[in-house]
Amino acid sequence: MDIAYLLAGWGWTYPEIANGCETLERLGFDICYFGDDLFPHPQLDATVYDTWTILPAVAALTQRMKLGSLVSPAGRRHPGLFAKITTGVDQISGGRLIVGMGAGNAEEQQHSLHQPFLPAAERVAMLVEELTILESMWTEERTTFAGERYSVSDAMCS
Repeated sequence: MDIAYLLAGWGWTYPEIANGCETLERLGFDICYFGDDLFPHPQLDATVYDTWTILPAVAALTQRMKLGSLVSPAGRRHPGLFAKITTGVDQISGGRLIVGMGAGNAEEQQHSLHQPFLPAAERVAMLVEELTILESMWTEERTTFAGERYSVSDAMCS
């Protein structure tokens, strides 16, 4: 199966994103990803929207094309809140959401929120905890988890 995909969004206005995604779907693209950045990397000067604010809007405008994040970094959002956000987007999209996760690589973006940029091994450990919480909240009625970085108690994600 051939898959056509596009990373969209940097430097686009919201009307351009909406029109672009509708056009991508009409042209037969299978997937549209948005990078989860707070602002462009230093070499670019472009508008960057929050991926998890744009994705539900795009989900409501499209019918077939899968939508996703490329890549939401560990430590950006508490995993309990992130489970709720992603569940809402998945419901709006009718199950077309792809959640891309990673350990993060944009030190300047972490620092802009006064969050530490941890060594790679610690970011990977954080990611493992986040994925554990996300999987449980996406599949179980209630989640309790106590880790080194994160904990949730009797959390629900309906």
